[in-house]
Amino acid sequence: MDLQDILNNEVLARYSDLLLAVFWILLSALIAKLFYEFVIKRIPSLLRKTKSRFDEKILEAVKKPVYSGIILIGVYLALSSISLLRGYQHSINDLFKVLGIIWGSFVASRIIDVAFRLRMERSAKGAVVERTMLQNLNKVVDALIYVLGFLLVMRALDYDVTPYIASLGIAGLAVALAIQSTLSNYFAGFYITTDRSVIVGDYIELDNGLQGYVEKIGWRSTRVKTLSDNIIVLPNAKLAEMALTNYYHPGTETGVKVACGVGYDSDLERVEQVAIDVAKKVLQKDERGLLEPAPFLRFKRFGDSNIEFEVNMWVREFPSKEAIVHEYIKALHERFKKEGIEIAYPARNIYMRKSG
Repeated sequence: MDLQDILNNEVLARYSDLLLAVFWILLSALIAKLFYEFVIKRIPSLLRKTKSRFDEKILEAVKKPVYSGIILIGVYLALSSISLLRGYQHSINDLFKVLGIIWGSFVASRIIDVAFRLRMERSAKGAVVERTMLQNLNKVVDALIYVLGFLLVMRALDYDVTPYIASLGIAGLAVALAIQSTLSNYFAGFYITTDRSVIVGDYIELDNGLQGYVEKIGWRSTRVKTLSDNIIVLPNAKLAEMALTNYYHPGTETGVKVACGVGYDSDLERVEQVAIDVAKKVLQKDERGLLEPAPFLRFKRFGDSNIEFEVNMWVREFPSKEAIVHEYIKALHERFKKEGIEIAYPARNIYMRKSG
């Protein structure tokens, strides 16, 4: 072996670890490039053929973190192969443990963000409250992920995390007790908006008799505007517990019943014809009324002074009910007078026994 060969072998031996480090970095860069070319570019076209957008969005969210993660592995292998850094291997391991936990927390946060974003996109138009609540819940989950990441970092660095966990538990319990009512209203509002049983614009009636339009569903309370233009503010938790009637679900059309009665001497066939004819004319004249389904009459019972019946009609929305009833009663009363149909007054026959 000549001198040149000896020098070459000594140079290779001296710098072999550096060459190996360069090799690991180049290899990780190559793998990252291949990952980008054969996974990132091609898989989305295959995922678009599926109905679900979740896979495509997940890939879009994690492609850069995965790319950087491959490079990070290459850098770790490169540093571990350098002989001059062997004495610092423990510190290098700790450093990359921390970086790995941060990387994992970031990826988990991106995936959670995608899930919440897709859920918000599926929210109905105008569901501002639902989107706001989902955004806030997304922030809370992200914060929990990074808090967990911080605890894992402390644990990786051989710190005792028990005091931190205890402190977080006590602090969380104190905060939960302090804002118990607020949290109850917040989650009740989230339930109301996601359940879709009540939305802004609906006309509702609560079990306590309150009626009105739902003006706003906030994170703490719901505002109901009555027909007299008064605003009633209800805590969401109370609203969620109440039995309510939504007159706009599944449609705004609603039935109207008008009770009446005629004397016992009346021609009931004629009464039915007149009552229905009047109902049709009132509904046709008023744009708030509906001719379909057709109005109908049902005799109910023999009353003390009259044969009682109900006329059933339909209106476009519940708040129009009183106005239609008002017009119908006037028209029916006038028509009954013209037809000679009697609405009898309550009467009592009193028999006197003769004494003696």
